[in-house]
Amino acid sequence: MSLVHGQAYTIINSATNTVVDLSGSDNVTIQGWQDNGGYSNQKWVALIAGDGWIFKNARTGAFITLQNYCAGSSTRVVSGKIPVVWSLTPTGATGSYTVTLPLVNSPLALDLYGSNVANGTSIIVFTPTGNPNQVWKFVTS
Repeated sequence: MSLVHGQAYTIINSATNTVVDLSGSDNVTIQGWQDNGGYSNQKWVALIAGDGWIFKNARTGAFITLQNYCAGSSTRVVSGKIPVVWSLTPTGATGSYTVTLPLVNSPLALDLYGSNVANGTSIIVFTPTGNPNQVWKFVTS
């Protein structure tokens, strides 16, 4: 399965089955959270951007980006007005991808911190490890 431009997806972590969630308390924090059954704060519209993808929240229209728009290992992922372009690499499981920032010298992967299943777990970018907490399933809404 490849993503479809303009389609909304729930993005599910392979290690925990928690989803990429935009906090309703501040509309900035992006975190791992249990699936709430289809609320728009957990839906992300995939948009083609050159050779990659950007993801826009279905409720707010804000993009998945980096805290302070600064790329470094362990940087938190947040929502903002300026999108980050992500590369998706299929992992073998249908609809599952490693999502990375394709930086020239050191790519960084979208990472559920510590494979923690708790609601509110930080989502960061980190050195690619191939571990399941860096594998994400895209499920249509």
